[in-house]
Amino acid sequence: MLKKIIAGCSLLAFLGLTGCANLNKVDSYPNLTKADTIFVKGESTSKEVREVFGAPTFIAKSKTDGKTIYGFSIDANSFFSNFGANIGKHFATFGFGAKKKPYTVKEVYFKFNEDKVEDIKYIGYAFVQLHRFKYWREAIQTLTEEEYKSPYNYSVDDLFHMYAQKLAKQKCVDISQITDDEIHAETTGMANYQNMCIDGCVRVFNDLVDIVDYKPEPQSYDGTKASLLFDVYE
Repeated sequence: MLKKIIAGCSLLAFLGLTGCANLNKVDSYPNLTKADTIFVKGESTSKEVREVFGAPTFIAKSKTDGKTIYGFSIDANSFFSNFGANIGKHFATFGFGAKKKPYTVKEVYFKFNEDKVEDIKYIGYAFVQLHRFKYWREAIQTLTEEEYKSPYNYSVDDLFHMYAQKLAKQKCVDISQITDDEIHAETTGMANYQNMCIDGCVRVFNDLVDIVDYKPEPQSYDGTKASLLFDVYE
């Protein structure tokens, strides 16, 4: 019964949209790769996709074949798992320490051929957003397939450790040889989810796109079948 309640709360959060862009926010992630079994290529329509995923973050057309692409961006951040760390930092530095917030963003894309699903692609990112007089990001990384499928909402410590592991793998060295400067390399500015989603689209399809709608109008049927993405618990 408890698991049903938790799943229900996650579903309600998933249906909520932000005002600046169509961005679904969740406390823990559903398995987005269920789209591979929910939708049938060559049969499922764009309306059926929106019934599950809600309003797209953007709608684009491929520059190569002119086919329509829907991009969806789903965001979560583990505020409470990092709340104590931020409070401790604040008191230890009299308010001048940088506040840290972990972000995990998972994206899913649908390409349509005459309004029927032709292809489905996935990509995800994670990073730590920091703020002290200015905003910047650290530990920016692409999620592995295992990380993408995980329902876990990664904390700040998780993300720095994951990033160090990936750097070590890239350099073919032990993780102990990764320096703090490498782990905490900065990228100035706040994250723009819509731009991240568009960039991800270009990456997964290896194709440039023309954006035809930066904020698709919500429809009455959006997200009415989002429960299909969540496991049913007894």
